[in-house]
Amino acid sequence: MSRGSLSDLDRELLGALRNDGRTPFASLARNLGVTRATINNRLERMLATGVIMRFSVRVREGSDPFAIHAIALIAKIDRSGHSGSQGISGDPGPSYD
Repeated sequence: MSRGSLSDLDRELLGALRNDGRTPFASLARNLGVTRATINNRLERMLATGVIMRFSVRVREGSDPFAIHAIALIAKIDRSGHSGSQGISGDPGPSYD
């Protein structure tokens, strides 16, 4: 199944899950006018074909005492052995949220 072969129902289902990925199958089925079995079959097919790659959970910062936070420092060293930040792009700088 490719992106172009998604049905209108598949796109509606994906949109509903993007909006709230915890919506029960029964609610999805009722809102989309299909059976729970249809919802299950569509999701299984989209998982099997790679349309849906994974499900994930976003956790509020500070909620998980075992979370690991890391900072990576990157230095560019040219072929002559000189270091510097020239040429490193996309560095947004530090963030103090």
